[in-house]
Amino acid sequence: MTKRTRSLRVNVVEWARKTLENETCQSVIDTKPFTGRGTAQSLRHHLMQVDQVEADMVALCAATKKVAGYSMYLAEHRRKADGYMALRWREIGTRKHLSWEEAHSRYAVLPTVLRQWYEHANAQAQEFNSQHLKLRGLVRELKLLSQQRKVPTFARPIPSRSGA
Repeated sequence: MTKRTRSLRVNVVEWARKTLENETCQSVIDTKPFTGRGTAQSLRHHLMQVDQVEADMVALCAATKKVAGYSMYLAEHRRKADGYMALRWREIGTRKHLSWEEAHSRYAVLPTVLRQWYEHANAQAQEFNSQHLKLRGLVRELKLLSQQRKVPTFARPIPSRSGA
């Protein structure tokens, strides 16, 4: 990725929130206003799902920090430029990032119950990361759709003063 494409990143979730908040979505996004079948309804639904996934991610991070004697934990990472959020393993003390494979090699030597808990947490983290990416992609598609759609203009008869 070049510097130019990095500078063009847009936080699509924030765009969606502002669009829905300002009520500009009715004219920009919906082709069938007031029917409940326009794109704004999908946008609201996807935003709700993004919020739920992010809340689940934060809860999982907190849970990994409550394990007695833990040597690693899940940390949330969020890009400021585009709002992308992901979970990654971090090591205690050095705060060094661990890859999924390194984390697996660390919890593989733990007792069975603890190892299974970490395996489950790792699987959940990977699932949340992929869900978050998918949902942001869906919001991005709706944004592109709204930018490509032209608002129809209809010719109206001009009233004449002649009274004819």
